[in-house]
Amino acid sequence: ATLSWTSSGSASQWEVEVVQVPNAPTGTGVVTSSTTVTTAALGLTLLQATDYQYYVRALCTAAGSESAWAGPFDFSTSSPGETCDAPILINSIPYVTTDNTGNYGDDYSGGPGCGTGSPYLNGDDVVYSFTATDNIPVTITMTPTAAWSGIFIYNSCANIGVSCIASAFGSNTNPRVIVLPQTAGVTYYIVISTWGTTTATQSTGYGLTIVKNSC
Repeated sequence: ATLSWTSSGSASQWEVEVVQVPNAPTGTGVVTSSTTVTTAALGLTLLQATDYQYYVRALCTAAGSESAWAGPFDFSTSSPGETCDAPILINSIPYVTTDNTGNYGDDYSGGPGCGTGSPYLNGDDVVYSFTATDNIPVTITMTPTAAWSGIFIYNSCANIGVSCIASAFGSNTNPRVIVLPQTAGVTYYIVISTWGTTTATQSTGYGLTIVKNSC
């Protein structure tokens, strides 16, 4: 996480304390010389899907003349799968899983960027990723429990909602099947999402299967 604040005085150093909710601050933090700092630079390792608060105070030139603590300021870490920046990693193929997009929230919107201009990213969405180890095509099958759902393949996080390389979607609950030609070394991102214009289409349960077409 990146933490930042505005200093109204002449301090050149600040003390920052990060606590996991619902813990109370101890009054002792980590000193930094920047008003923008990452938790990694503070020597902290954050847990996924966890709520945190941070506090900050200015360290003035004269010893013992620190400012009062400002805060708490709230932030939360995400769960794998919520966004493309932290996808669910597929480490080996074949891969089989079942889940529900409602467990991951709604982080993308609009059309998928290929196959249709309809807003199939408006509902809750989940992101998977894998890196191809060879050039053997794979068959990706997503079986939804809800209509107006789809699966979309991208080769960059920046392309989500802009330009996908494969897609399968529909207004029914039939399996969505994509045969994807792989290129060794390329990382692919799989987004499963729904139309999201009504409560019934906000999320979907699904089964996801990936197998190599080695025959």
